[in-house]
Amino acid sequence: MSKKYYLAIALVLVVGLALVSWFSMEEPLQAAGNYGSLPRLVGKSYDGQKVDTQALRGKVLIVDLWATWCPPCRKEIPHFIALQKAYGPKGLQIIGLSMDNEEAQHTQFAKSQGLNYPSIFLPNGHQKLLDDLMKVIGPVEGIPTTLIVDRQGKIVTKHVGYADQAFFEAQIKKLL
Repeated sequence: MSKKYYLAIALVLVVGLALVSWFSMEEPLQAAGNYGSLPRLVGKSYDGQKVDTQALRGKVLIVDLWATWCPPCRKEIPHFIALQKAYGPKGLQIIGLSMDNEEAQHTQFAKSQGLNYPSIFLPNGHQKLLDDLMKVIGPVEGIPTTLIVDRQGKIVTKHVGYADQAFFEAQIKKLL
């Protein structure tokens, strides 16, 4: 098949995810439940630090699948920065998983926003990481998709769409 065919498919997927993300901002989907344990996620953050969820056992995690081109994702970033600052000393760790098309775009945005938590660029050789995650949570229906993980590593909430800081704060307070 030609390059044009693959580019057309990629464009349709990106536009589709953007539309789902945009519309999910108004009506988020939250599911509590039987997801099981977060698979081991290992990668390098935008700032060069190694991220390994196995080393984070015992912490409450917020794992956020996001992209710079996603308006609701961008709107949530300041919430995550504030939550990491306030609750990091109490055992919270936020991890971003970027679905961006270009690593440089992800890195530049993360630095410009002053992310105080690691964010891993996924499309650059991390397909296994995403595949492992989707085996547990199912398909990524839109972004942002945010997972809340308890201290034992069990995914307790999958939230699709925008949520404000108070929503996430209420979720993590029960677990800290």
